Amino acid sequence: MKTTTHRRRVPRNRTGTPVRPSSPLRRVLRACGHGWIREGYARVGEWIWCDECADFARVI
Repeated sequence: MKTTTHRRRVPRNRTGTPVRPSSPLRRVLRACGHGWIREGYARVGEWIWCDECADFARVI
């Protein structure tokens, strides 16, 4: 008699492997109006460089 473990259902793409870590960069919004950018260190209220403006912009 076969055991029931050979028919055990595994969710699609879930084989027990660990979850891949997400990107260390997070999305922050610039106050200059040029939208979102991925930064690893920026926090709300800080100034970061905006390449489109060629000037600093505050993170909101």
